Amino acid sequence: MKPLPAHFKSGSIPRMIWIILAVGILLRVLFPLADPPRDLTISGAPVGDPGQHSYGARNRVVFGQWSFDDWQPHLGSPLISTALNLATYRILGVDFASHKIIPITFSILSLLAFFLLVHQRLPSPAVSAATLFAALSYPLLMYSRTANRYMPMIFFFILAVHFFILGTESKKLRHFLWSAICFLCAYASQNHILYMAGFFAVLGGFWWMRRNLNWKALAVFWGVTLSGLTTWYLLIFMPNRDFFSHFVAHNQLVRRIHSLPRLLLNVLQNPFASQFRNDALLLLLAALGVGLTAALWLRRRRVPLLIEAGVFWLLLSAGFHAIWSYRPTRFYLLPIFAAAILGAWLLQSLVDRSRVHAKTREWMGAFAATASALAVVGFFRFSHILLRLIRTRLPVVLIVFLIAACLLGAAFCRKPIRRLAAVALLAIAAYVNLVHFAQWASQREYRIVRTAEVLSKALPPTTIAGNWASLLSIGGPHRTHLLSGEMGINWRPDFLENQGVQYLLLTRGPFADEYREYMRLFSKQLEQARLAACFPIYSARVQLWELYPRTEKETILEMEAHTLRPAHVVFDPLASGKMALELPPRKEFQVSLSPDLTGKLNGSLALRARGKFRIHVVLREQGTALRRNLVVWNSRKYVSRPVMAGPIPANTSLDLRFSADNRAPRLDKLFQTVSN
Repeated sequence: MKPLPAHFKSGSIPRMIWIILAVGILLRVLFPLADPPRDLTISGAPVGDPGQHSYGARNRVVFGQWSFDDWQPHLGSPLISTALNLATYRILGVDFASHKIIPITFSILSLLAFFLLVHQRLPSPAVSAATLFAALSYPLLMYSRTANRYMPMIFFFILAVHFFILGTESKKLRHFLWSAICFLCAYASQNHILYMAGFFAVLGGFWWMRRNLNWKALAVFWGVTLSGLTTWYLLIFMPNRDFFSHFVAHNQLVRRIHSLPRLLLNVLQNPFASQFRNDALLLLLAALGVGLTAALWLRRRRVPLLIEAGVFWLLLSAGFHAIWSYRPTRFYLLPIFAAAILGAWLLQSLVDRSRVHAKTREWMGAFAATASALAVVGFFRFSHILLRLIRTRLPVVLIVFLIAACLLGAAFCRKPIRRLAAVALLAIAAYVNLVHFAQWASQREYRIVRTAEVLSKALPPTTIAGNWASLLSIGGPHRTHLLSGEMGINWRPDFLENQGVQYLLLTRGPFADEYREYMRLFSKQLEQARLAACFPIYSARVQLWELYPRTEKETILEMEAHTLRPAHVVFDPLASGKMALELPPRKEFQVSLSPDLTGKLNGSLALRARGKFRIHVVLREQGTALRRNLVVWNSRKYVSRPVMAGPIPANTSLDLRFSADNRAPRLDKLFQTVSN
């Protein structure tokens, strides 16, 4: 293969790229312990998965063994990820800081590896644009703080692509050896990456047919790759095949393609484009880049190897996710880098057309073909969304389309206008991502860390079951168990008794309802359980249930059991259960009670609390207010005062609206002062 043209090489790294890299690294290290945004994905994986992935390493460090039950995460989780967790916990201790340092570090390394991939394979302006797309991508920034396995996987995969292209450019077999090793490391970080073996197969075959590489290079790459996968199969899978067969048999992802009609339905419902909510402009530029590349291929024009790799990378990712139709956002992080390559190359080609030697009719043909493809896909996938937007926000839709048409139409204007349009597109893409990041940063919450602190202080060393229990017990002394009906793990009626489970942390959210699952198989235990507290975390509510028979003679309602935003639970030794509900300063919080939901409230209700606040009490019947009352509270110590005199009549509800002053008051419990 001929060497790259001089205009695709660069000497020293421009100052702008250093600035972009510095900003990207800074955004990744800011607020590392903050909760992920509630709209990051449709599932609870940003909270649940990190705890399950580190479950084995935490057990090994804290308790001296990997697992206590059917869940074997040191087998189900990839090797490198487990080893990283174990080493980090042993060196830095088991806490949230050491838990988060792994994704943050590998997110930074992924950004640097991506810069290595595009550096000297694209012109300096295109390198700056591609690095900017990757550095400021909102999903990448958010998942940098989510301790799952995807950032190490992305890092090693980008290196694998770099060495594969480098070997093709230099004709040196050792680069294919390193590419295979990096791909195996990516697989050992998150085995989801196995689908991208198809990327290397298709790209290698394409370059082999064009004689860009020979059979020896492919033999080295696939020989090492298959040897590594075979070793894993013989040493890890076969000795534990019972666990893997059980895990795979219950995996919902595997069962998504059980028939051809289901496969076709998955393709029609492909969520690939919808996952680029914050990078929609980048995906549009990348799609146009694919169209331009196809036009150049038809004209037998030369395209950089990196761009060809980016085309197959993006198309195969879209095809794979069309087959699975799986929607969690973390599955769509890797294609962002391919889109960044193609989008930056398209902008560079628009500004300086001499780089691709494409004529105006070829540009128009590429734009028309891409626009037609996007229109067909959009009709099947987004027509209802577009129609709803047109009906409700027609002026906004027209303005957006007008701006996009003007900026893309600048491709056929003079070079200064084209350069200005490219800068405007970059600025818009950066602005959208930075605005979302700024909104999250200004409203960030630390409920995960605070909840873990409350549980470690308020509860004695005990055993807790629940999907999110592993994460919320990272820094505490508690032993945790995962019970998953979806995966068939520990799902036996006698499991709670056999393992001595004393507490349950059950999620109730739009993506899952653990409480309903537990009630199905553990109804007897839950009927005797006491709801101790409720923690609003992410986009769900986590309920803390204490498994022991009730012994109280009077009805007690722990205020923590009614926690809603913006209130949160805090550790308080002076409270009845060592936990109290704290109201943020100058905020309101409302609790609705009903005899049907809380038991027989046939006596006068009193509240135990401290601080300065007001309670607006409203007794309602079918939404109509029957009685109103105002309780003014001002006490430095915990005191009890009546908030409702007399029993609550049948078919009525009681609304308590708390208004906090400039300090944070604490609410302990509601209880009956008189029982009939």
